[in-house]
Amino acid sequence: MPAEMGIIGVRMALEAIKGNRISEITYTETKVIDSYNVAEFKAYLNQYR
Repeated sequence: MPAEMGIIGVRMALEAIKGNRISEITYTETKVIDSYNVAEFKAYLNQYR
């Protein structure tokens, strides 16, 4: 999901700046947003405001 991508990306960037090794591939969940689950997605986004 978008917020996790950003959070993980920043964490990994900080580790790389410190000189630590980071994984080449990192999994984050992806999901299709449609009219059936858009309310759930909006609720997810609201937690990061």
